[in-house]
Amino acid sequence: MMCGNGWAGHYAQLALPMLGGLCVLVAVLIWIYTGKQSLSARLRSGWNGMTVTMAAFLVGAFLFMHRYDRVARFSQSPPPSVVKGVVCAVPVRKTNTWAVELRCAEGARVLAYVEPGPEDTPTARVGDTLLVRPVTWQSTLSDPTDTLSVYAPYRAYLFHRGIGATCYVPYNRCQTCAPWRGPTLRTWRETSLRARERIAALYAENGLNGRALAVVAAMTVGQRRGLTRELRQDFADAGLSHVLALSGFHLSIVLSILNCLLMRLLLPLAWRRGLVVAVVPVLWAYVLLAGSPPSLVRAAVMVTVAQLCFWQGRRMGLVNALAATAILMLCIDPFALVDVGFQLSFLSLLGIAVVGLPLLRRMPHFPWLVSFVVEIVIITLSATLFTMPLTALHFGRLPLFGIVANIPGSVLALCIMWTSVLWWLAVCLFSWQALRDVLSDVLSWLANALARWADNIGSLPHATLPCTLSWPEALALYAILLFAVGYVRWRSTRMAYAALVACIAFSVIRIVALL
Repeated sequence: MMCGNGWAGHYAQLALPMLGGLCVLVAVLIWIYTGKQSLSARLRSGWNGMTVTMAAFLVGAFLFMHRYDRVARFSQSPPPSVVKGVVCAVPVRKTNTWAVELRCAEGARVLAYVEPGPEDTPTARVGDTLLVRPVTWQSTLSDPTDTLSVYAPYRAYLFHRGIGATCYVPYNRCQTCAPWRGPTLRTWRETSLRARERIAALYAENGLNGRALAVVAAMTVGQRRGLTRELRQDFADAGLSHVLALSGFHLSIVLSILNCLLMRLLLPLAWRRGLVVAVVPVLWAYVLLAGSPPSLVRAAVMVTVAQLCFWQGRRMGLVNALAATAILMLCIDPFALVDVGFQLSFLSLLGIAVVGLPLLRRMPHFPWLVSFVVEIVIITLSATLFTMPLTALHFGRLPLFGIVANIPGSVLALCIMWTSVLWWLAVCLFSWQALRDVLSDVLSWLANALARWADNIGSLPHATLPCTLSWPEALALYAILLFAVGYVRWRSTRMAYAALVACIAFSVIRIVALL
């Protein structure tokens, strides 16, 4: 495998000594578990953790080198005059072009922006072999030895997808040399896209339109095409962007709906464990229907781990489930670590695990309505606290009224999800016209109320606070947070001193940046 002289070469240099260390650790583990050595459980768990970490690094190194090798194939100069490849994904309509993904020889991929024809339809379908003569050509890695070119935002996105180059192709320079003669090929992404479009059409046919249609389609099946730029901006300014993006918040609601429909809370323990087999596939079917967004996949992996632990009669903390999910997803895609969505979702869950849940356990007993509001406030506050430095780093602003906006926003989102389930039961299973009309009106009112609430909060003066941070400043703030949480939980003076040192470091970094 050609690894180049850049990042893949560095990974290979690190992977070889790691492989030797992994062999040593495996040998020690065999010696521990097959011999009669009496070691503490803490030492054994330490050896297990080091072995899993090194194995994950090796798997990630191999996957990274494989991806780098595919992407670097189109880094040569001059660029090719003719590109031949098979259409491997459904063409996507852009502003003035069709984005067609081609799989070329040896697995290399090219994203061709093809000019639309007279009928403004895609020039090819999945399975066709195209011959294109690009006018412009841009390699994802312009130089295989350039280790910084991957960090350009759009190039990083292309690198994550394994695309080696992008090009622009006029309509008269694109030729279908081998059309697909067999049955229509549909990838699971195309199938989920068609299903989501059909669901959105059913919403529109039954009385939903405008902002209500866009909000309901985005919250239930991840169909975000109807969201206008103004609507997205309103939700972002109000701190409610997570409501429109399918994530663990929506999956937890789906899980609670499944638990109620299957009456798991009223069944004996043995039966509840057995119903895990039915719940997990349904959750993953919903993830596939929604197009498998990374945030929803991460939540589904965590729920699957927790459900399997419950099936085995074991308890797993949120931090352990979070760590297991992170290791698994980084083994599959090591470059997910630099993805903003990956960072935000895991940091928000980490804040809930180390701040929100301990606070909820110490809260006194309240009436159910007060408890519901308190839970929303504490969970929102803990998640916001751990994502604020990263939000300021990547977006340069902070929503000031996010906690206030999330109390009614979460209630409305919960009502929308439950009403949509009842709406689907009325439409698909029972065909009750009267109940369907009533539920359509209720669903439309709830979605419009949520959109109006986001608009009102986002239009308030100083709804967002301009705030920019650098990477050292963000890391210093996270060190302050973690050491402060450690001091509150364990009353350790070392944690207090460490938090004080982190505060001094943040102040020094900030002063140096301002000079």
